[in-house]
Amino acid sequence: MLTWVRRALAPPVFEGDVEKTRAAWLLNIILLTLIARAIIIRLITGPDPPRPSFVVPFVVLLLVMMAVMRIGRVRLASIITIAGFWLSLSAAAVITGGLHSAGFRNFILPVIVAGLLLGRAASLTTAAASILAGIGMWIAESNGIVVDPESSGDLELLITHSISLIMAAVLVTLATRRIEESLNRAHQEIAERSYAEQAVRASEERFAKAFNLSPLRMGILRIRDAVVLDVNECWVRDMSFPKEQIVGYSLFEQKEWLGEEIPRLRQLLQEGKTIRN
Repeated sequence: MLTWVRRALAPPVFEGDVEKTRAAWLLNIILLTLIARAIIIRLITGPDPPRPSFVVPFVVLLLVMMAVMRIGRVRLASIITIAGFWLSLSAAAVITGGLHSAGFRNFILPVIVAGLLLGRAASLTTAAASILAGIGMWIAESNGIVVDPESSGDLELLITHSISLIMAAVLVTLATRRIEESLNRAHQEIAERSYAEQAVRASEERFAKAFNLSPLRMGILRIRDAVVLDVNECWVRDMSFPKEQIVGYSLFEQKEWLGEEIPRLRQLLQEGKTIRN
C-alpha cells in the first residue's frame, strides 16, 4: 500500500527529455501543495458560516491535471492549474468580502506559480489579471454588489494565513532551487567549454610542433582562394625564401618558385585533385 502511494505521488520521468521531466517534477510538487492547502483550509473553516465551497471541484481539477501531466501534457496541465487556482481565489474573494478577503490577499500565490511553471510572461499576465479583478471588486464593493460578511475568528484567520505563508515559502524554495540548478548547469557548461578549449589548444600545439619539426617540406593552403596560410621550417630552409614572402599570399602569385607550374596547379585545384611535387 505504501509503495503504491509513493508511486502515485512521485513525479513522472520522461526518458530523453530532461526539461519536461524537470517541469513535471515542479508541477507535481505544486499540485500536491495546492491539494493539501485546499483540504486543510476547508477543514479549518468548516461549514460555518454556510457558503459555497469550491474545494471539491478544485481538488478534482488538480487530480485530473496530475493525470494529464503523467501522459506528457505538462504545459497544458500547468496552464489549467494556474487558471483554476486563480479562478478559485477570485470566487473565494467575491464570496468572502472582495478586497478585504483572504482570497484577494492570496493572489500573489498564482502569480508565483505562473512564474515557476510558465515563465515571466505568464507571471505578468496573471498579475495583470489579478489587478483587474481587484479593480472589479472595488467597483462592486462601491456599488454594494459585494458585501463583507461576518469576519472569521482570529484563530481561523491565523491558521488560514499561516497555510498561505507556508505555501509561499514552498514556492520561493522551489524558485531558489530552480535558480541554483540553472547556475549549476551554467557552471558545468562553462567548465565543459573551458575543457574543450584547453583540448583544442593542446591539439593545436601538438600539430604545430609536428608541423614545424617535420623533416619534410610542408605547407597549409586554403583551397577556396589558394592562399598560403603557413609553411614549416624545413620548407623555408630548403626553398631559401623568407616566410613573410609566402604566407598570406596566393599560390598563383608565387612566380619566383612556381613559374610555369601555376596554370597546372590552378587546374588541379579547380578540379579538386591532389597536388604532388
